[in-house]
Amino acid sequence: MSENIYQRLKPFLPPALLSGNTESVHFLLFPTVKKEFFDEVIQRKVRRMTTILDLTRYLRDKESLSFKVPLQDLIVVHKDQQYLDDVQDFERYIKEELRLEKLSLTTDEDGHGVLYKVKADWPVLGKKLKKDMPKVKKALAEVSSTEVKTFLETKSIVVGGITLVEEDLQVRHPSQLTS
Repeated sequence: MSENIYQRLKPFLPPALLSGNTESVHFLLFPTVKKEFFDEVIQRKVRRMTTILDLTRYLRDKESLSFKVPLQDLIVVHKDQQYLDDVQDFERYIKEELRLEKLSLTTDEDGHGVLYKVKADWPVLGKKLKKDMPKVKKALAEVSSTEVKTFLETKSIVVGGITLVEEDLQVRHPSQLTS
């Protein structure tokens, strides 16, 4: 396949690139990387698009949703508007690749049922809390999504009367699909 593409492009290559044995792509050396051609913005946008593609494919596979049947709507919820703008630039490709009829982008986490959960780092907390650990474990299950969002900002939360800090807990966001 590479050889076929090379032979079709060869007549259009500038003469400066056709030095040495150019009979086959297999005789050519790898080109030198030209970092001046790198575009951080495009790389960021492509990474974000790839994340959307990968997560959607994972969810389709997990829910046994066939790729033969198009999805009616995919809603991408992200609190960063720049992230959504980057994804918007690749909307046509995303819709085609994932067989979507509609791609919706929003920053409204509350309106779309996005819930944050918190998980304790038990090895760390066990040493720190000792006898208070069962009390915190029980109260941790009742921490609301709003309280977790506040914890993300303040880096501190009171659970079962005990103040916990960033090192004690891990926030589980819906985009983190593994339990």
